[in-house]
Amino acid sequence: RATREDGGLGEESEEEEETKHTADADNEFTTSSSEDGDLGPVSAFVETFPVEETFPFDPTQLEDWADAADMNNLHEPALVELLRRRFEQGSIYTRSGDVLISVNPYCSIPGLYSQERLQAAAAAAAGAVSSGAAPHVYGVARSAFDALRQSGRSQSILINGESGAGKTEAAKHVMQFLAAAGTRHAVANQAAGVVPALKEAIVQSNPVL
Repeated sequence: RATREDGGLGEESEEEEETKHTADADNEFTTSSSEDGDLGPVSAFVETFPVEETFPFDPTQLEDWADAADMNNLHEPALVELLRRRFEQGSIYTRSGDVLISVNPYCSIPGLYSQERLQAAAAAAAGAVSSGAAPHVYGVARSAFDALRQSGRSQSILINGESGAGKTEAAKHVMQFLAAAGTRHAVANQAAGVVPALKEAIVQSNPVL
């Protein structure tokens, strides 16, 4: 329905309907809007997209997920929008299955890497940090540490990103966690003599990283 100049409602014209939402024979989708946000026959902006460049929408894409894999119909635009919303809320970490996604805040976030949080993660039961807590780099490090203890096999953590994305900072916090968790494990198993050697080995690995 369309509003007439006298305030009454009238039938919408084909021209107005076409302005709102048109699809031509070439599978192109057109939308338009006026400057005040109302759709109408006078268009201030028109943008056309091929259908193959569009993505399906699902209501779950509007929710705040700590794990993007829980979202229905996950695709790049929905993931980027989720990361944007979480970043604006101060949450720089988001999981996607076994992958941890981080957005560099270029500022210090109080409490994010505090000693209290580090020691709590190091003292947590196996698997507790990665599965039950908010997404955090300590969760990735804890998963590797637990797998190392349980399997006795070497573990790898891949930290990937563009220049300035925060790879070095992430590696530093991984090493800090491994030092803290390894120390607690050694003390708990009455192997305090290996603690200094463990810390030194971790410190010496930093140049390689």
